[in-house]
Amino acid sequence: MKRQKRNRFERAEKQGYQAGINKRTSDECPYQVVTFREQWLSGWRKAREHLNLGWVH
Repeated sequence: MKRQKRNRFERAEKQGYQAGINKRTSDECPYQVVTFREQWLSGWRKAREHLNLGWVH
């Protein structure tokens, strides 16, 4: 069975989460397309929240 590529929206959110964990700024979002940018920022915000709550070091 062939592997499916990951959903692009999930990938954008995961990349945003990793950027947030690595303390990058939201201005560093690599996406220009609004829908992907929104997903990336969603992941970034979630990561920053987790950092502030102390769930991630």
